[in-house]
Amino acid sequence: MIREPDFFIIGAPKCGTTTLAAWLRRHPAIYMPHIKEPNFYNTDLIISRIGDAEAYARLFAGATAQHLAVGEASATYLLSRVAIPAIEARSGKPRYIVLLRDPVDMAVSLYHQNLRSGRETAMSFAEAWERCASWSPDEPGYSVNLDYRRACLLGEHLAFLFTHVPRERVLVLFSDDLRRDPRAVYLETLRFLGVPDDGRTTFAAENVGGTFASPAVARLFRILHGVRRALPLPPTGLGILEGLARLASRSRYPLPDPALRETMRQFFAADQQRLAQLLGHTPPWLSTAATAAPERTVRNPA
Repeated sequence: MIREPDFFIIGAPKCGTTTLAAWLRRHPAIYMPHIKEPNFYNTDLIISRIGDAEAYARLFAGATAQHLAVGEASATYLLSRVAIPAIEARSGKPRYIVLLRDPVDMAVSLYHQNLRSGRETAMSFAEAWERCASWSPDEPGYSVNLDYRRACLLGEHLAFLFTHVPRERVLVLFSDDLRRDPRAVYLETLRFLGVPDDGRTTFAAENVGGTFASPAVARLFRILHGVRRALPLPPTGLGILEGLARLASRSRYPLPDPALRETMRQFFAADQQRLAQLLGHTPPWLSTAATAAPERTVRNPA
């Protein structure tokens, strides 16, 4: 009998979910499919997904009795409003892992990921941010994954999760800590899953993204992705375009100008207060904001 997942890495996007999933996948007592982002449960989002229940179940066919934990990672489950209730209805009492990040940096990183995937049409982040100001979820083609204002309301998303899941079944981590002390985060995650330490001491970042060298390259890949989606390929695709996009990308991208960053911080301020109340402490990016000046370029966490 194929086992159901008993834990989910649910987001947020661009906060280190790919990296953490890769680390856990290599643990001998943890089973995770090699396909990340099956997106089976987030049926309210316009995104590539495995919609067939049998195909989704087959992802876990390799799980055996030696695996103490079975999970999957779909980083937009946290943004969905149907995924968590659906998981809770089907999966008993699963555990959830959430990774969070400064929403200003998350928004910019998410924009560049969408640009590489061919879903984003705006050729600058400033243009995309402005579009989101008047974009309604009722409009055709709306996707929260492209709405950088709503997607990065981490307090709102965590509050929704806590209305459906007891807090003892949720582990909240921070991408800052993932970079600063990866082994400590890894051990904390293993304890949460009830899995012993495998002695791992090497922790490489995964899916380090970037941005295209020019708008012309971005437009070309948008066309190629459109052609791919029109073909009868599996929902997860072949991964070829994603690999080519990484090769055609620079590892660093420019941050928005200081005025736009300040506008973004003001936009997220109330939600960040809500997040701090939910967590019971100040997120690390807020506690260090007063002493650390932002870099002009950033490397994109997975």
